[in-house]
Amino acid sequence: LIKNLSKHCKHLFVFESEIELFILALSTIDLSEELKVYKVVLFDCVAKDLEIQIAMIFDQQSILEYLSLYEMFISSHYYLKYYETSILSLNELCIKSASVAIRNADITCFLPLLTHGQFLQNIPSMLESIPFQRILSQRKNKFDNTIVVSAGPSLTKQLPLLKAYQDKAVIFCADGALSMLEKEGIVPDYVTNLDFTDLAMKFFQNKENLKQSIIALECATHPNIVRSLNAENCMIVLRNKAL
Repeated sequence: LIKNLSKHCKHLFVFESEIELFILALSTIDLSEELKVYKVVLFDCVAKDLEIQIAMIFDQQSILEYLSLYEMFISSHYYLKYYETSILSLNELCIKSASVAIRNADITCFLPLLTHGQFLQNIPSMLESIPFQRILSQRKNKFDNTIVVSAGPSLTKQLPLLKAYQDKAVIFCADGALSMLEKEGIVPDYVTNLDFTDLAMKFFQNKENLKQSIIALECATHPNIVRSLNAENCMIVLRNKAL
């Protein structure tokens, strides 16, 4: 069935929870060429990192351009009868991953034009902010340990340990994790922001606690964030790749 379908489909994604069935199929039919060029892609649908696997495959250029034609095909009524919930969940996951991949590809060029415009608005603030090269020259190789803090469900459990070692390392903090550090009295050395929207302004509400930190903003950060901070300890970093 897979061999025949692959002749009529640009890409065929096969989901199976019983890996033994994949082994049995591959021992009786040669799909090496189809697998090599992503004509056929096999997924273990109970894998813990399934969403990551799908996202990586959907982000391939050869697959990305056909994602708008995605359709779930159920090979047997047996699967629909006994695995309907799992099938619907997988279909939802595929649609979500396809939407993210298409959005990130941004075929309308909306995002590049938006970020370029914001970069132009940020130039005056960039010229007045702390030069990135100065920070590099003054602080390079002066610290042995670095801790990078990002927002996530496991951060809460790590906060006591982070607080105990905050004076023994340089702490880089993503803006989304800033409020959690503030509640524990942890002062990061650097706070980073990469957002092209101004939704991240809510992370910088307590400006008094930011005076001891250097706020590193991306050159295309939303101008509202730049203006709301308007601080001497801001550093707007010009990246060396296209916006």
